[in-house]
Amino acid sequence: MKTQFVQLRKILRILVLRSTLSNLTIASLGVAAGILASVSGGIATELFPASNHVSKNQLSVAKSPIVKSSIVPAPSVKSIGAKIVPSTPKVFTTGISVAVDQRLFERVPGALVRGYENGEQAIDFATWLVPFDSVVKALQLKTKTLADGQVELRSSTNVVRLNLATLVTDPELGLVLSVKQIEDLFSLKAKFDFRDYAIVLQIANTARPSENFASAPKPVLTEGLPLVKPRSFTSSMVEQRIRSTGTTVKEFKTQGTLLAVGSALGGSVYAEVDQGKVFDLRTWQLASLQYLRQTPSRDLFIGSQPTFWQSRSAGDYWGITTIGRNGYVPQSILGSSGGADPIGRLQPSSVTGTLNGYAEPGTLVRLVRGGEGGLVVAEQLVDATGRYQFNRVAIGRDLESGTSYSILLYPRGQLNAKPRVETPRFTILPEQLPKGTSSNILSAGWRRLRSDNNWFGRFGDFNAGAAQRWGLSESLTVGVGTIYDNGSIQGLGELFFQPKGTPFRFAAVGLVGNTSNVRADVVWDDYPNIYGQVSYTQSKTSYSVDMPLIKTALRFLVNGDTDRGTNWGLQYSGSFAKGSTYARLVLQPNQRFSWDLFQSWDKFNISHRKNDFGTINYASYQVNPWNSVVLEYNTRDNISRDQLAILSWRYRSPNYQIDGSSMWTADLGYGVGSRGNGPYVALSTAIIPGLNVQARYQAVSLSSNTGEYSVALVTSFGTQAGLYAGNRRIDEMRTQGGILVQPFYDRNSNGKRDNGESIYTESSDFLILNNELLNAQRIEKHSDRFLVRLLPGMYRLDLEAAGFPPDFQPTETSMAVRVSEGSYTPIMIPLQPSYTASGIIRRDGQPLNGARVEATHTESKQTQLATTNTAGVYYLEPLRRGSYRVTVNGKPASPEFIQITESSKSLEEINLTMP
Repeated sequence: MKTQFVQLRKILRILVLRSTLSNLTIASLGVAAGILASVSGGIATELFPASNHVSKNQLSVAKSPIVKSSIVPAPSVKSIGAKIVPSTPKVFTTGISVAVDQRLFERVPGALVRGYENGEQAIDFATWLVPFDSVVKALQLKTKTLADGQVELRSSTNVVRLNLATLVTDPELGLVLSVKQIEDLFSLKAKFDFRDYAIVLQIANTARPSENFASAPKPVLTEGLPLVKPRSFTSSMVEQRIRSTGTTVKEFKTQGTLLAVGSALGGSVYAEVDQGKVFDLRTWQLASLQYLRQTPSRDLFIGSQPTFWQSRSAGDYWGITTIGRNGYVPQSILGSSGGADPIGRLQPSSVTGTLNGYAEPGTLVRLVRGGEGGLVVAEQLVDATGRYQFNRVAIGRDLESGTSYSILLYPRGQLNAKPRVETPRFTILPEQLPKGTSSNILSAGWRRLRSDNNWFGRFGDFNAGAAQRWGLSESLTVGVGTIYDNGSIQGLGELFFQPKGTPFRFAAVGLVGNTSNVRADVVWDDYPNIYGQVSYTQSKTSYSVDMPLIKTALRFLVNGDTDRGTNWGLQYSGSFAKGSTYARLVLQPNQRFSWDLFQSWDKFNISHRKNDFGTINYASYQVNPWNSVVLEYNTRDNISRDQLAILSWRYRSPNYQIDGSSMWTADLGYGVGSRGNGPYVALSTAIIPGLNVQARYQAVSLSSNTGEYSVALVTSFGTQAGLYAGNRRIDEMRTQGGILVQPFYDRNSNGKRDNGESIYTESSDFLILNNELLNAQRIEKHSDRFLVRLLPGMYRLDLEAAGFPPDFQPTETSMAVRVSEGSYTPIMIPLQPSYTASGIIRRDGQPLNGARVEATHTESKQTQLATTNTAGVYYLEPLRRGSYRVTVNGKPASPEFIQITESSKSLEEINLTMP
């Protein structure tokens, strides 16, 4: 009896879920219920409990034809993973909904599913077959057919590839997936819900990554916009550095450096003066004086600068250098000498590199800018080879285009899983040029030798050089040239070779003449696996190897040269939940050991270093983010065996300077050592804008029992468009410029800043540069200006009206801005009073709905538009002072002219009528 009841209930449920009203009338439902009642002894009400009520709407949705129940063996299933074999032959086809647990209301209704349930539980649920299309709809998968015939399936949580040829084709259902296949492919759990009579796919409710994919930048259009140019001659920044040291205040030795930067004729002018004694002008000497102009295709250096070749002449080089480039953009970075370097401008801002790696098949690999959550540059699903590759990845160090990359590895394509983060290591030669590009450089000048009490010094030997480089392929760059140096002529040859997709690179530079000077470097850079380098010069050969030991966190290290011998070492680094460990042990050529140890754990940091000279020991405990306790203990392994221990309290204020250092710092401690005992005090502050003060007193040191005082002052001021506190980044202004933005309240609407008209600096959320809203971190805010550091070039600047006070708006909202190195391009933004006219438009006493209202300024001819709502109300904004002619649907309104004056309210109510 129970079996008959289960079968009849199953038949009735099929009829309800799979029939339309045309095929299943209310009468047929009654007949079926009567049959069931007679068989089950009047308990047919169990078929439709209140919790599983089927409404008329649900019935009307079920439009699929009735499918006869059949009991046939389940077909074999080619699953991703183990082969699935059903444990029972009792399988039938029925209509079951397929849904995702978070979106039950978006279920796929009435799917044809091959499976068996006995009214109490699903039998061999893992072997149930579900139509492929129903799974795609339920999971809202995006499908993409690939060149190899596979189909890529993407959801918000998974990315998988599937060969449809491996799926079973059911004679009634078409392409099908087993429940286990669904679970394995999409990393989810499935269950059969009797209440909703549905297969419910349960997706883990975890954080999902932002789909922040890099897109092609919008074109920056500046044609036709008003152009703002930099000033021809500008003084931009001045900085004075002073350092005084001595054992007593009377014995202080005070030295200093005076620096200044500005612009002239589209380039930067930089000067640096060494002050042997700050208050004695006779000891001052000109250390550097340089004019630099950079353009996309050519640069000009005049004055002090490094040579682009390895010179044998003594003294500083002062001359003229021109650089030409064809087909690439140069990098813009400071040279190793601290100033603008011609060699750096020969190198491209970016080249394209190839990134290779290995991961488990099915892993989704993403290349992102920055770290996790950064902009997705490219992604790839790892196939059966276990290898992934990203081609033509832009690599550079330029301020605007340079970036760091991270590799995110999502196991089995699960985007809702925590990815493993790796840092890619690009192996490119800095001198490498893109294929088909070239560069040339020409330089001539004299060597300058400094002399005491001489401002300019003495100029001597003449030097000159010319060279050309070509990017012959993506792997090979060559160069030739001629050098005149130290009274002799030499030929220059350069070769830079790195086969694409390999960790091998080779660089050779040689000067050949009466004497030869050749340097060659061979590098195998496949870190973290193996890094090896051999460098050859005519005087010695140096070498190094860095490789991991198999299946350990240890690395084997070798480095040395033919003069001093070989160092052998082991290195370990690892991290855990609350800290990290770093250890390094080296056996030196003199058979003595040196080592480094660093250990962090929660709020503790400990470091220990041992070398031939002694030991350096450091331990700290972070009491809170601003206070810590520090213990330092150092020894010297000489005859005297000196020792010194200092226990101190350290404070770093939570507020910061523009350069990121703390506004206040303090170290107060006491030292005990072999040379004596005494206090240690170090203080620094930048509380006064533009002035940084550092003072230190140490009563005893490792090698002396005499107290030592030191005071350092750095005064930095901007001098463009008034005096303001500087940012201690004066060196960067040699190769960079920027914009100086001053929005002001133009209350009399004359376009000029008059006395009493204040600067608006409450918000910077109105600056849109090259179609992107400027990040507040890039904007340097002062009491009367906004400064933005930029590379030289042409920019488009748009002003977002919402960033200004509603009653004051700029007269121009878009402009082209030219930036040159050495100064800021000043941009004055008049914010003129803004008015709104509002009222009701009537015709024959009735509000006029949907009318087009136009207000045209009689002088500027600028027009403001509005449309009335259902109540006939219009809003015209923003309006400037003056007379406006008003039309409605192209016809003059009454009144035809409205006047906006200084005495007008910010919201003027003006009702209009139409004849």
